Amino acid sequence: MMNAVYVRLFANLFRKKWWKLFGKSITQRPMPKPTGSFSFITPKPWSNLKDADDALSHSFTVFGHSVQLPEKIDWHFDPLSNYTWDRQAPSHSFNFLNAPKADVKVVWEISRFQQLPVLAAAFLQTRSEKYLCEIITQVESWIEQNPLGFGVHWVVPMEASIRAVNWITTLALLKDDAPPTLVKSMLRSLSEHAAYIYWNIEFGKKNGNHYLSNGMGLLWLGVFLGEKKYVRKGLAIVEESMREQVYDDGVDYEKSVPYHSLVLEMFELSRMVCEANGIELSPEFYRKLRAMRHFLAAATKPNGERCNIGDDDSGSVLHHSMQIHELDSPHCASSELFKHGGFAVLRHRDTHLFFDFGDIGMQGYGGHGHNDTLSFELFFNGEHLIVDSGTFNYTLFQDERQQLRSIEAHNTIQIDGKELVPFRNLWSIVADTTQPKLIQWKSHEQRDEITAEINNNGVRHQRTICFDKLSGVIDIMDKLSGKGKHLAVSRLHFHPSLSPTLDGNTIVAGSARISIEGASRILLKESQYSKGYYQKVRNVKAELCIEFETAWQGRIKFERLKP
Repeated sequence: MMNAVYVRLFANLFRKKWWKLFGKSITQRPMPKPTGSFSFITPKPWSNLKDADDALSHSFTVFGHSVQLPEKIDWHFDPLSNYTWDRQAPSHSFNFLNAPKADVKVVWEISRFQQLPVLAAAFLQTRSEKYLCEIITQVESWIEQNPLGFGVHWVVPMEASIRAVNWITTLALLKDDAPPTLVKSMLRSLSEHAAYIYWNIEFGKKNGNHYLSNGMGLLWLGVFLGEKKYVRKGLAIVEESMREQVYDDGVDYEKSVPYHSLVLEMFELSRMVCEANGIELSPEFYRKLRAMRHFLAAATKPNGERCNIGDDDSGSVLHHSMQIHELDSPHCASSELFKHGGFAVLRHRDTHLFFDFGDIGMQGYGGHGHNDTLSFELFFNGEHLIVDSGTFNYTLFQDERQQLRSIEAHNTIQIDGKELVPFRNLWSIVADTTQPKLIQWKSHEQRDEITAEINNNGVRHQRTICFDKLSGVIDIMDKLSGKGKHLAVSRLHFHPSLSPTLDGNTIVAGSARISIEGASRILLKESQYSKGYYQKVRNVKAELCIEFETAWQGRIKFERLKP
């Protein structure tokens, strides 16, 4: 244990000193030559060039917000906060946890350069020089403003990895159409990207998506630059990440559906570059990759939207229009249990219930998982009904960050006003004391039933969900048991499109009637819902107040309103 601590301490110190040790020699290396096969990157004809024209005019969509950047882009300017990061400061000097003026993810998102392959594809389709000129302008201005080791764009190797993949994709699309001066500039910078990632691997107590992104980036860069050491390191990281971070049933152990999607994309992009260049991946990698695809399909609602469980930073590697990888498989038509990952899907026709009965995340570390054990999302009778509250942000509004990952923001029961498990910081917990246990799972053509229980601050909470597929009725039965007197609150968070009404012990929302038993009082309150990073709207939540001594049981019944 102490050895691991010393390794991490040394690594953190090294990350601050690496530029002084290696930076000058990296920038003075001989010019590399592009190599490797990226034949899987092929342009697809578009009927709509809007995304390319937006990039041409510097109109970007950043976390759901439309922003207009000036003719000469300042890659350190945050248009959402109207704040400019210091481009001359050494990269290791930034502390984003104490940056009250802006969220660095905004400028990072723009500098991922997802717009570049879009511009390249538009050029290949139209042969209009304006798209190619824009690529040259953006790349050269970014390189000029971001010398290696300075500014916010050399702080996190994950960002360098994603940027490198988009640059390589752009060059692979352009092929011989790329001007020699552009190729020379990008190769020089990509060589710096590779060295920077290689010497700053993001490993920690529990490795996650950042670590995997470093492996993906090194694989792509190593193949492109013909550097075997980068390929070896990248392949080792990707294989280790699949082995250690993905359960046998395909669930990413960070316990977030949006991050599962991002992690799957990175695995897919790693697979594609390996297969195109004769790099062998293990049978375990392929087996778990297929399972990951299957889980993501199961977590997709009948309307095509994915569940909002766990953190969501709206992240991806490539622009949504650049479909060089296949993430989606046909929507699962049946209910399914993911025992190792701690999720269950109860599904029939136009109803989809996603239930979390597992650990918080990352095997006790927390990570991108929330305090949402025994919570659920419900897409009912063809419409959104009960939702997870989402994420909104990480560092700029830290109180909201903690509130949205708390038990209060989820559809389960809170005991005596206490948090399910205490937070250590913005991404970890002190310890996972919930001791989740699956009691039973039954799934038949006409009925699904699942029972699970956890320890919630000394009270045992058991939740049973029954889904009668013939009638469409969903019953949720809760049992609480613990010494002494307790005050508890069970919550239901409604989709923002709904305006629920309360009549006695019945709530009507959309096409659903919700009957409640066991609550001493029911309240409808204003809440907030975040569908994606930096996005939030108001919604309504129901609070079911409970008073009990030693034991209690209650019921929530969802049924369709009669015409």
